[in-house]
Amino acid sequence: MNNTTNITAKYEEGGRSCSYPSITLWQQSLRAASVLLVIFLSLVGNIFVLYVVRNNIKLHTVTHYLIVNLAVVDLLITVFNMSVLLKTEVTGNDEAFGGIAGQIYCVGIFVVLNLCVVCSILTMTAIAVERFCSIIFPFKRIITFKLAKAIVAGIWLCSFLITIPFFFHIKVVDYYGDGVFYCVEDWSPLDTTRASQVFQIVFFVLVYACPLIAIFVLYLCIGIKLWRRQANTQVSSFGNSHRRTRITVQVTKMLIVSVVVFAICWLPQHVVLFITYFMLHICPPEFLWFGGTLLAYANSAMNPIIYVAFHSEYRKQFKVAVVRCCPICRGLRNSGVGLNMRVGRKVEGSEEIVMVNVLSFKTKSSEGNEVSLVNVSSPCNRSKENAAFNKRE
Repeated sequence: MNNTTNITAKYEEGGRSCSYPSITLWQQSLRAASVLLVIFLSLVGNIFVLYVVRNNIKLHTVTHYLIVNLAVVDLLITVFNMSVLLKTEVTGNDEAFGGIAGQIYCVGIFVVLNLCVVCSILTMTAIAVERFCSIIFPFKRIITFKLAKAIVAGIWLCSFLITIPFFFHIKVVDYYGDGVFYCVEDWSPLDTTRASQVFQIVFFVLVYACPLIAIFVLYLCIGIKLWRRQANTQVSSFGNSHRRTRITVQVTKMLIVSVVVFAICWLPQHVVLFITYFMLHICPPEFLWFGGTLLAYANSAMNPIIYVAFHSEYRKQFKVAVVRCCPICRGLRNSGVGLNMRVGRKVEGSEEIVMVNVLSFKTKSSEGNEVSLVNVSSPCNRSKENAAFNKRE
């Protein structure tokens, strides 16, 4: 018994249709499961980002305000476009439906996707500009919250204006005359092939190449400034100046990695589009079409992971969420087993071994008795330790 499903994707320009080879039911199930996994990670991750920023006053900054906008964009891609990809992989076809509802459906999925892509890259550009102003001009508050709100509104407006052509050239048609409708490009009365090529070049330059070049230049200037600042800093490791510089470098690294990941994830999708519009005698390889689409959508799930990996506040809240949501971790926390790290401390000439619970932040002695209920990571305690250190010096 041969369980196969014909997956047919249509790239319509000049009347060409690309049909992909049949895939087995097992391959189709694996593809659908991978899409479902990306949807789950993106939903949970970006909702987590919104929750952390909302409840952590340390993150009430212009940078994280723009990061929230980026998380909202990723959620829109997840809800609207990833669900369409999941439907395609589950049903084994990319069919639409006729009538006004079908036209709204086809225009909607193209407009939302491209609107979100433009909004993402413009938001990253705005973040780079904000970081540049904050680091190059540290004593001037150039981008305020009021200006940031205006920037976000301008980003959404520009994104909408760039996607206006999709309202006119995306059509739903019965392409083969068999009663099955598909979303196709139709630039009539213009030449569809030529118009598609011109639009692809303009779209690539405006919303991928130019913004990434501008972001690269801005972060290069930021990197040079931070390197010189660190080289000239003569404050001890306990000083506020050194701590601020360290946090600034931490946030900048996080944002640079986020931009690099965005560029890598969306590059295969642009390659597919250029093959589609300019190499009219061949169709994009199946692995590149599906893999490029999934990788582009997976970028929405990667951003929260990057934040947790590079930013201490997101990482701290992630640990708390894991303990609350995972019964095993909660049990380990209560029993004081498995999530501890050993630290040494000199007491009257001898070394006392204490156990610090990483997640609960409680200190226990080597005999198992709780000797302190103090949060060892609190800024207050660190400042007291620093003061005692300076006093001893």
